[in-house]
Amino acid sequence: MANQYGRFTWLIHLARVATVASLVALAAGFVLTVGWGIFLYRSAGAVPWLFMLAALVELAAAPGIIVAFAMVRLWVTTYAAVMALNGRVRRSESVLEASREHLERLADLGTLSDQAKAMVYHDREIEAVQEVVNACLARQDYDHAEAVIARMENQMGYGEEARRLRELIASSRSATRDEMVRAAVQRVDAILDQRNWARAQREAARLAAAFPDSSLVAELPKRLTVKMNARKRELIQQYDEAVRRNDVDRSIELLRELDRYLTPTEAAALKESARGVFRAKLHNLGVQFAIAVTEQRWGHAVRTGQQIIAEFPNSRMAEEVNSKLDALHQLAGDPLTAAD
Repeated sequence: MANQYGRFTWLIHLARVATVASLVALAAGFVLTVGWGIFLYRSAGAVPWLFMLAALVELAAAPGIIVAFAMVRLWVTTYAAVMALNGRVRRSESVLEASREHLERLADLGTLSDQAKAMVYHDREIEAVQEVVNACLARQDYDHAEAVIARMENQMGYGEEARRLRELIASSRSATRDEMVRAAVQRVDAILDQRNWARAQREAARLAAAFPDSSLVAELPKRLTVKMNARKRELIQQYDEAVRRNDVDRSIELLRELDRYLTPTEAAALKESARGVFRAKLHNLGVQFAIAVTEQRWGHAVRTGQQIIAEFPNSRMAEEVNSKLDALHQLAGDPLTAAD
């Protein structure tokens, strides 16, 4: 619809709104006129000729408003069609003029020597080859680009332009390679942020084999070491804080993660502290187990006993709990004695 009316679409919208508003106002006026006429007729008993005349005028005005909108719409449609036809005529004139100029150039070229024609078409041929080469570079089809340049050099004799285009290909290859290296290094950085050290190490080794002369790739092992050491320092600090708070569960959780980072010397330094933490953990579990048995919470006693056996299988407490576990299972399964 907007294309039908062209740039006068706004006028059609405005006329439509005005028509609807006028009809609504006219309808409201008609209702009021008829209402007042009926009211006066009932109250005075006289025929309200004036109100009847006004109602007839309002009824007659409605078709007039609709006809006015139709005339505006017809005018706009006609004007838009005329303008569109005028545009097509102008475009046709432009095409005819361009065709005339092209025919004149062909006629002029017919009178030129072969050497003069070669000079005229030189720039166009080079431009066409450049476009093909650029399209090949955009999709990284370097073999096709090299073949196009070779044909240009051998068949057209454009040696200087061939040399320049080969330099462009070499530059594009280098730029593409750098982009590939940067993207690969960014992927390794993302793996490092996830603390997936083993995978990051494998990726770094693969990139080192693929890009042995890249300085960015050469720095990856160092960055891996730096990030691992930073995480190790963070874990040791958190472990010290957990020990000071006597948070045994958190201390053990941190020790298990630290095990991936510690050197033998560092592990020996933490050995005594770790023993204290595990003894405290075993002691806490033993107390929980004894309380559960005393309070006859057999289900809780079974779960705590199983945890002792799983986490401290070589301890004396694990042996003692294991000897009582069958009886505890029976008590936990007896609905008359099970309390948990």
